[in-house]
Amino acid sequence: FPSHDIHTSEDITNILQFGLSGRVVNPQMEMMYQSPNFREFTFDFRLIPRTASDTDKIFNIIRHFKYFSAPTFCGATTGRYYVPPARFAFSFFDNAGQPNDYLFRSKQCVVTNIAVDYAPNGYATHSDGSPVEVRLSVQLQETAMITAADLDPDEGGFNY
Repeated sequence: FPSHDIHTSEDITNILQFGLSGRVVNPQMEMMYQSPNFREFTFDFRLIPRTASDTDKIFNIIRHFKYFSAPTFCGATTGRYYVPPARFAFSFFDNAGQPNDYLFRSKQCVVTNIAVDYAPNGYATHSDGSPVEVRLSVQLQETAMITAADLDPDEGGFNY
């Protein structure tokens, strides 16, 4: 069977309208605002240790991200209830250690996923067995909404 598009009479009318006048019909589509969404972030790090000390620091960073993104058991409940993982906020700083107003900062976040690739360019290790490169991806989600008041420069708002 030959392949061809089947057009409705509305499609044909739109095609003819465009061909004759160069105009198309406005579909009059609308979107109903429901609510804002919690922002999500993904930070990807390429970690390349140059010394044994660098290797220790990289694995300490990975351990801390994993530890603080995991829930704990509430001690008195025999493992029935969890205590949610740690929350934190982040911002960026310039070379002088001052907040960088050109970049955004976050409200309170939780880690939603951590991915660690110990061989992003194929399996290769230093003589002690530690990887020559580690790729770390951390996904975060804010736990509070950004509102106009947070952004209002007249009220001391910040670049969230």
